[in-house]
Amino acid sequence: MALIQPPLMVTGGTHPARTMRMMIRDLARGSQGVTEGNDMRVWPLSTPGSGVRISDGSGIVRGAAWGQGSYTQYNVGDALVPIAPTGAAGRNDLVVLRVEDPEYEGNRDPAGDDIGYFHVIPGVSATATEPPAGMTAIPLARVALPANTATVTAAMITDLRKIANPRRERRLHSYTRPPRRT
Repeated sequence: MALIQPPLMVTGGTHPARTMRMMIRDLARGSQGVTEGNDMRVWPLSTPGSGVRISDGSGIVRGAAWGQGSYTQYNVGDALVPIAPTGAAGRNDLVVLRVEDPEYEGNRDPAGDDIGYFHVIPGVSATATEPPAGMTAIPLARVALPANTATVTAAMITDLRKIANPRRERRLHSYTRPPRRT
């Protein structure tokens, strides 16, 4: 692949969206996840019911395809996400923040459709922690619903969020003591 031209921020240049996404990827150091510890936490509804609410916050979603770059998304206020009730069998659902860029997947129209949205993946394994391969998304929570249940409680929600770039890093530096002079 050739260099994407012109480089970002060249006066008078027209830059494809991919250039900005690649800059976001670089600034995020290739990481993805929520920005801070309380961002986009999944909670039961205030009045118990068949759904969850997702709190304020922001996140970075790395594209599933190489060279796609990364996306930023912000949630302001609680987002209400419906969870389908179960029948005779229990089910595990994965709640994710998904980006469906029509340049890479799906057929959503950015002029009228939500490209970034909260999505429920039904029927995942009881140990699932990641969205399916090829899906541009970050996991937020897994909801374990028993049989014949229409109400989501806090005990059913497993938090799967990861902080994209934790503020604290630990770096180990080796030290070799110089030889003693005699």
